[in-house]
Amino acid sequence: MAFIETAPFHRAALSRRGLLTARDFLGLSGVILSGHPRRHVLRVYVDGEPFILKKEHHVRWRDRFASAWAGFGWHSTSVREAIMLGRLRDAGVQCSEVISAGEHGGQAFLLLREERDMANLRNTLAHTISIPDRRALSQGLGRELARIHAAGFDQPDLYAKHILAEKTHNGYRFCFLDWQRSTRHKRVSWSRRYQDLAALDASLADHLASKRLRVDCLCAYLSAENGIRRGQTPPLADVARAVRQITNRLLERRKVRELRQPPLPEGAQQLLWLEEEERLCVARDFYEELAGQMPSWLPRDPQPSADGNCAEYRLILLGAGRTGHLVQRWRRVPIGWLRRGKFPAPEFAHAAAIFRLQRFGVSGPRLLAMGYRHLARSQRFSFLLTEPPVGDALRTVLRHNISDTERDALLQQFETLTRRVREAGYEFQPGVDVVQAWVVQGGRLTLASVEPLREARDASHGKPANRQWRAWEVA
Repeated sequence: MAFIETAPFHRAALSRRGLLTARDFLGLSGVILSGHPRRHVLRVYVDGEPFILKKEHHVRWRDRFASAWAGFGWHSTSVREAIMLGRLRDAGVQCSEVISAGEHGGQAFLLLREERDMANLRNTLAHTISIPDRRALSQGLGRELARIHAAGFDQPDLYAKHILAEKTHNGYRFCFLDWQRSTRHKRVSWSRRYQDLAALDASLADHLASKRLRVDCLCAYLSAENGIRRGQTPPLADVARAVRQITNRLLERRKVRELRQPPLPEGAQQLLWLEEEERLCVARDFYEELAGQMPSWLPRDPQPSADGNCAEYRLILLGAGRTGHLVQRWRRVPIGWLRRGKFPAPEFAHAAAIFRLQRFGVSGPRLLAMGYRHLARSQRFSFLLTEPPVGDALRTVLRHNISDTERDALLQQFETLTRRVREAGYEFQPGVDVVQAWVVQGGRLTLASVEPLREARDASHGKPANRQWRAWEVA
């Protein structure tokens, strides 16, 4: 099934740039803002104007079934979100403007106008110092959420990162993102409302919003709801209790704990999608270092391997005395499993771990480039290029003559960072020397590699930190 729908106002401008078919849009390259194994969000530019492009690499049948079950027709997630955004704008809800959407060859896309003048709610709260402004922001958000629910819309992904805010002369205006799982009801039940409000509550770190600010938002929500449906609003205490119970459950999820981490600097973790279907993704800062000229040693045209399953490890000279670590892997995969699995290759899982750990405050190797492709009917090729940290192994440093103060500082860092690794949802594989996995750079600990890690079976944020350091504390 192949089709495309484009907003009439933008049709002529996009046609002049050769964007006529769904395949043209799916071939656009840009900066990866976020991603999942089957879906990526990119920032692309058309005539210098920024847009948000959502790509679905493989539209699953269960996604089409979910769309049909929710009343959107037998469509992909991208087209479903486009339909929902149209309904939201018709109802007066501020959301992204749909430019184009379509499907082609089992893939789908959604092109949206980027709201460049608005800031993420977390950043807005972090830079809003005035107490009256913070209360106006909180109360305005509560009233807007009540209006959305009153219009019949739920928002299962109502996380803080999906809310944009901008101060105006008469208060704040908001824009709500990511509606691909939303549906419209005759009336949104209070159980659904609690789920939405808890998602916002759980994804906002404590230092960004005090308890008083959260109560202000909830009071404004209930006050606005009471004005719409008089006498049918539960008491504040009951609503707060129900929301907090769901919040506590949500905080056990790694994804939600990740949302509570401090935002990274602007431009951090930006990957450029240079070839479609993730054949080549390059870190933006590394691409700028290369001046756009891809080196000859970067895998561009790999050949199938007769061995079926093998890996090749190489050290690459990056210049200025720096070295890179290049992993190339060939894997034989049954045909029926070519598109299954959480990640297309182990290297992508390692790249995701590098970025996720950085968001939890654990530094490690620098991600430079990655990619994968299908070479034969049942063989995949993947690669990952990283720049490992330069420093001495932690065990080596501890065995040298260092002061007690330096030793205590390193041990404290080790305990803190090991706990953060666990909070991020990872643990060291059995048999790994946990101490040897860290290097010391300028007095700070850095993870030497993510290969010794695996996803933790129990990712509970309350699990205590690894205490293996006590055995070698005086080594």
